[in-house]
Amino acid sequence: MRSSAATPRNSTFNRKSLLEVARAWETAKGRKVTLERLGSLDELSALTARKLKEEPANMYAWLPLMYANCILGGHGVLRESHNANYPGIHPETVAQAIARGAL
Repeated sequence: MRSSAATPRNSTFNRKSLLEVARAWETAKGRKVTLERLGSLDELSALTARKLKEEPANMYAWLPLMYANCILGGHGVLRESHNANYPGIHPETVAQAIARGAL
């Protein structure tokens, strides 16, 4: 069984779980977010496999599911920072990005 999407695997950066992003959005915007649990990562993998088998030529049926699985499952987590190589770029926190309207 895989780890929960709500549990960060690496907190080296300003990494947030989906629930933490929702809370930060609520704080920045002053509005509630409606959260809906649509299943586990294992169920998402099974759905992706089923869609891929049923409609292999229709990437719109399964590619977004693959993307969601990678993002929610923590597969895209950065392991090291190269920020020192780019002194002109100033990273922002999730809360800062939300406040400026990026989310």
